[in-house]
Amino acid sequence: ARAKNRNSQYLTVAGSQLGTVLNGAVTNPIEWSSTDKDTLRTNRANFFVNYNPKFLGSDLIGATSNSVIGSYDRIGPAKMYVQIYQILYTTGLKYLYQINNAATRSAVSSAVTTAMEPLSPYIDTTQTQIICDSSNNTDNSTTLKISVVVKPIVSTSSFGIDITLTQ
Repeated sequence: ARAKNRNSQYLTVAGSQLGTVLNGAVTNPIEWSSTDKDTLRTNRANFFVNYNPKFLGSDLIGATSNSVIGSYDRIGPAKMYVQIYQILYTTGLKYLYQINNAATRSAVSSAVTTAMEPLSPYIDTTQTQIICDSSNNTDNSTTLKISVVVKPIVSTSSFGIDITLTQ
């Protein structure tokens, strides 16, 4: 709620500024220097740090994911992933039953760019790619494919989203 109120929900929900408990108490926080931190992080278990105030020390999702932590493995960028997926799906449905040609695909790319503008403070726009052209679509096809590669500003890695809509 605090991250949403500060309009930083796509960044992180952890840390001493955003990850403190508002109405409650934290039991069994760990020390930042503790080896428990590494064990919990490896197993994708979020933990609270014993600090004043106590704060959320990790913002990972997916306890069964692989050991390499990517940008989409954090709560904020994962929420961004869902938002972008919805943008692609909604935009794609508007153009699905039009002739799949260069003009339509250009319109799709423009519409996706416009729909993603509210996310621009949270992504590196110089490394964002919206792909809906002849490289991933066939003229006059009954399917429309949209791909987006996004690099959140809080991450060193990018993630991709691919949507294929069929008439």
